[in-house]
Amino acid sequence: MHFRFTLYVGLYLAAAAISAFTARMVWLRRAAAAGEALFLTVLSTTAWAFVLALESAVVEWGVKIALAKLEIVAINCTTASLLIFALAFTDRDHWLSPQRMALLWVLPLLNIGIAATNEWHRLVWAEFTAGPPGSNLLVYHRGPWYWVSVSCGYLYVLAASAMLIGKVLERNALSRRQAALVVAGLAIPWLGSLVYLLRIGPAPALELAPLMFTATGLILSRAMKRYHLLDLIPVARSALIETMPDGLLVFDAQGRLVDSNPAAREALRLGLGALPAPL
Repeated sequence: MHFRFTLYVGLYLAAAAISAFTARMVWLRRAAAAGEALFLTVLSTTAWAFVLALESAVVEWGVKIALAKLEIVAINCTTASLLIFALAFTDRDHWLSPQRMALLWVLPLLNIGIAATNEWHRLVWAEFTAGPPGSNLLVYHRGPWYWVSVSCGYLYVLAASAMLIGKVLERNALSRRQAALVVAGLAIPWLGSLVYLLRIGPAPALELAPLMFTATGLILSRAMKRYHLLDLIPVARSALIETMPDGLLVFDAQGRLVDSNPAAREALRLGLGALPAPL
């Protein structure tokens, strides 16, 4: 097996390193309601970028194609675990019964199986040609099932995004900030994926989504450090806390105020002056 190290290999390795750092941060918060699902999502994107780095470095086409099949595994795990994260983060994890969880994985597993057997039917990739000179990239000419697989992935991402956008519209400032950063982090790589699908740009064989997940990792890191993502995820908050007559203040382990309800803010405004803004 021969390798050729190009700029693309370095970019993908950097993306994998940043995603791995984010995965470690999420792992430390995995006890939260959505923690495990977000960890699996970030871990899958780390694997996606790392496998792409290997594929970009290896010279033999047969090995590149085998690695592309592993990328399909990582991509489908990313989209499925993202949807599970969105359900948990928006307090819909009760929906995930064993039967529904199995149904959720049907299409991703089907996509993985069809890609693994592509030599028999050419439904995912019809043929392969060399990329731009000096790039060591391989251009995958797409078969009909490729578009089915892509549509499945975007359907999962859109469903997850719709739920998270609903979280942005909540009255609670902390939940809005957390969800807004998550939505922003998700939008960037999937715009890169769209560019790759449309074959726009000087290197049409260059898959941009894993590279742009570096921005996602940085945004999620900020959400965890600044806005306590996965430290506090309210459950049915608008129904239980926003309308309760008793005041409620929430502090983190360092004694910093991270949330409050209207009753607490009003009581402190009347008795003790202005309430410090939540972090």
